[in-house]
Amino acid sequence: MFFNGNFDSMKFKVLLIAVFLISFSNSLFAQVASQKKKINWVDIETAQEKLKDEPRKLIVDVYTTWCGWCKKMDAGTFSNPIIVDYINEHFYAVKLNAETKKDIVFNGVTYKNPNPNARRPTHELASIAAVNGRLGYPTIVYIDENLKLLSQIASYMDARTLEPVIHFFAEEAYKTMTYEEYALTFTSSFGEPKGR
Repeated sequence: MFFNGNFDSMKFKVLLIAVFLISFSNSLFAQVASQKKKINWVDIETAQEKLKDEPRKLIVDVYTTWCGWCKKMDAGTFSNPIIVDYINEHFYAVKLNAETKKDIVFNGVTYKNPNPNARRPTHELASIAAVNGRLGYPTIVYIDENLKLLSQIASYMDARTLEPVIHFFAEEAYKTMTYEEYALTFTSSFGEPKGR
């Protein structure tokens, strides 16, 4: 028997309401989580195809599957709604696994992983991310609409640090000033940082 004879309708109603509220809140949470903004990541071949219809700069996240700072950047920086919206509006966002084993065609040239069975093998295309001959992860590479390399920055960046950098390239401020000059006049969407 479901009830042991001491049926209290008020307790039963409270229990039903509690079950309903828990189910409703879980459903609402799942909807909100599924609507979370995300960067529209594509592979480099897809980005090149998109350039034919709508020219934009490319932002390339060069990462590895074992890189902890890369994962932290994905979880924090690249999931921040301010960053997500700006990148999706102004760039084609590319994810490039620096250790991929597949051939990649970029700007008419086929790049390969010369030693795919090695421990942590570096793909030829990942070499565009090398800063002063050294490759670090994560590295963000900026490429213009004509597939010309603009810059590469090897470092973890939080959303507040990345924001002026993506604006610098999207607004083409690099054509008339240094990043340091640009950063002095940049107004952040995050408001004034603490301590200023």
